Amino acid sequence: MSVKREQPLILSPSDKLSFRPPFDAVSTSKISLKNPTDKMISYKIKTTAPKRYCVRPNFGFVRPSGEEEIVVMLQPGPTDEKHKFQVQSIIVPMEFADKPKEEQMKDWSNKEYLPSADTKLACEFVRMEDSTKPVEEKIESSPVKEEIQVKDEPVSQESVVREVPEENLHQHQQKLAAATPEKSPSKPASRTASTSSSSPRDAEEIKRLRAALEEANNKIRALSSTAPDSSEEDVQARQKQIIIWCFVAFMIGFFIGCIL
Repeated sequence: MSVKREQPLILSPSDKLSFRPPFDAVSTSKISLKNPTDKMISYKIKTTAPKRYCVRPNFGFVRPSGEEEIVVMLQPGPTDEKHKFQVQSIIVPMEFADKPKEEQMKDWSNKEYLPSADTKLACEFVRMEDSTKPVEEKIESSPVKEEIQVKDEPVSQESVVREVPEENLHQHQQKLAAATPEKSPSKPASRTASTSSSSPRDAEEIKRLRAALEEANNKIRALSSTAPDSSEEDVQARQKQIIIWCFVAFMIGFFIGCIL
C-alpha cells in the first residue's frame, strides 16, 4: 500500500468552491495554486461531474515560488446535486516545463513521481435567499424601522384620499375668482400709456407717409394723363412706372393703416 503524500501546493480556496446565481447562465469560480517550494510541481484537476464544468487549464505545472490561477465554469443546470473537485500534484524535474504536453502526461504514470498528493474541494451553490437573509433580518430589527412603523399607524389612508382632492379643488377656485377682476382694468391703462408715450412719433411718421403717398398719387396721375407716344417701348416703360408707383402708394397706405 502506497503512502499518500502531503499536498505541497497551497490552494485558495482550500476546502470549498462557491458558485453564485444566476444558475441559468454560466457561473464562474477560481482556484489559486501557489508553490512555496523550490521544486517544479505538476498538477491535475478532476471533478465528479465533468459534463457540468469547464476547467481552464485542467493540467499544467507551477514553477518554484510561482502561482497559477484555474478558472472553473459551471454550466446551466440543476443545483440540487453534490459535486466535488480534486486537485492532484506531483513533484517533477525542472526540465518538465520544456517537454511537450504528451510527454508531460506520460510522466504522471512514472512510478518515480508517485504517489501523487491530492486535495478535495466541495462545490457550494449560493442561493439568492441565503445571501439576502442576513440583510433582511438586520433591517427588521433596526430601531429606525420600528420608529417609522409607529409614526405611520395614526395616519388613515382613506382620510388622505378624501382630503387631498377637496383641498386642491378649493385652492384652484380661489385662484380663478381672484384672477378674473384683475385683468380687465389693466388692459386700457397699459394701452393708454403706450399710446400717449408713442403718439408724437406716430403723428410725425404718419405725416411723412401721407406726404409720400400724395407724391406717389401725383406721379401716377401724371403718367396716366401723358399722351402716349408712337413708340411701343415708351408705352411699356410708362406702364412699368405706373405699376411701380401704384405698388409704392399701396405700401405707404398699408403702413399708415398699421400705425393708426
